[in-house]
Amino acid sequence: MHRNIHFTRTPPGMSAARVGGRNPHSPRPTSTLKIYYQNVNGWATNAQAHRISINQHNPDVILIAHTGLPDDSKLKFHPYISYQKNTEKVNHLIAHSGVAILIKKEIEHKILMDVFQHDTIAVRIETTSGPIIVATNYHPPRRDYLPMEDLAWLQCHTLPSYLLGDLNANHSTFSNSHTTNSKGTLLNEFWLKRGTLSRIGPKFNTVHAYRSSGTAPDIILINKWTYHNSHCQRLPPNLSDHVPMMFTISTKPIFKKVVCEHMEKADWQSFL
Repeated sequence: MHRNIHFTRTPPGMSAARVGGRNPHSPRPTSTLKIYYQNVNGWATNAQAHRISINQHNPDVILIAHTGLPDDSKLKFHPYISYQKNTEKVNHLIAHSGVAILIKKEIEHKILMDVFQHDTIAVRIETTSGPIIVATNYHPPRRDYLPMEDLAWLQCHTLPSYLLGDLNANHSTFSNSHTTNSKGTLLNEFWLKRGTLSRIGPKFNTVHAYRSSGTAPDIILINKWTYHNSHCQRLPPNLSDHVPMMFTISTKPIFKKVVCEHMEKADWQSFL
């Protein structure tokens, strides 16, 4: 018995995705993003320890503040695509600045770097309900001003925008912050009170170093277009003096597992 077997070729100039559907290996929009953020206080010194710590949580996106790396010293972390930026040009200051974003290859995204004047970097990520902006910034204590231009860009963007960073802007009205500095005052008066940006966390202390415990220089800011469900979780401390956090953004409700008591074993007679 003979069977007629037909082989289908992709027409010239037409991709396989257009002929038989989307390429299963191409980046796709996502419905939930697990974002790991931390001020690592210098990546190179404890790079492998940081990789081990981060791998335990398997995030989709990694935001690193205070990398301490010049742009020509690449931050590598398989299987993530890595982007980084450091505006410092003086050698002895490079170690105390710099940011990076690492993102899984299967997540559809576009890097945004040149639109910012300070140590800010962002990615436009495609979600199942539309694109969002995820950014990070590091502004060392020695800079006695805010990255106003970068904040203005995020505030004015018409896409939902999230910034997780260390602005070193403390204000006593912020959760778990008992001090105020000029940057914190400006952030509060110029941005937050006007409602152009909103602070949504974290609601816990982010520094655990000696003499600095109990402060929260790390911050999560959003613009007025955000609508996703989100949750921020404090992760166990590691080698940095700043604790890491996991920030989850989802187009779906975020469920938290609750352990209930075994009511069938209750001693109702004693309770009454």
